[in-house]
Order: sequence, then C-alpha cells, then structure tokens
Amino acid sequence: MAFNPAPSNWLGAGYTLTTNVAGFNTNDAATNKTLTQLTNTEANASTGDIREVMFAMLEAFYQAYLAKDNADRPSKLSISRNGTTTATGNINYTYNVQVEVSPTAVNVTAEPAP
Repeated sequence: MAFNPAPSNWLGAGYTLTTNVAGFNTNDAATNKTLTQLTNTEANASTGDIREVMFAMLEAFYQAYLAKDNADRPSKLSISRNGTTTATGNINYTYNVQVEVSPTAVNVTAEPAP
C-alpha cells in the first residue's frame, strides 16, 4: 500500500467534520470510538480536564500511527512514545512528534511521489 493522508483513514468513522468543527467521538460513544482514553465527563468544556483531553488526543494519534505498516506511514511526520515507571508505580509517557514544514507557508511539506 501507500500513505493515505485522509483523516478518516487514520482515525476511523469516529472522526467527523462539520462546518469549521472537527469532532472526535469519545469512549462513551455507542460506536466508532476515536478517543478511547476520553469520557464525556473528562471532555466537558467547563468541568472537564484538559490533561485528559490532551492525553487522549496524543494517544489516539500515536496508536493510529503505530497501527500503520511502515510503507503506509508518512515520511514527513513521525510519532513515537517512551514510557518510564515512577517510584510510585505510575508511568510517565513522553510523546515525540516530528513534522517537516515549509518555512514560507508553515504547512507540512508534500510527501514524495510513490
């Protein structure tokens, strides 16, 4: 196969776009869960927790990247994750996202032709 940049190819049917609003289904959705680390309560705009939202998004993007064969991944974007165990038994995740951008347009550069 080859790299397919369509968001739905990476995030599934739980990713939607309506006028100016990109949406991601939480783990509370009946089907098509995109952000499986995030509940509706955690995502609530006024009472939720931004740390949970951020973690769920990072983890979803990392898992989507990891699920692709190397040949299906972009060459201008990469994602990795490292984990270390704390003294209390918790895990500290560090995500590394590398994106090659054009300095004039500040957009991701085009992938090479297949």
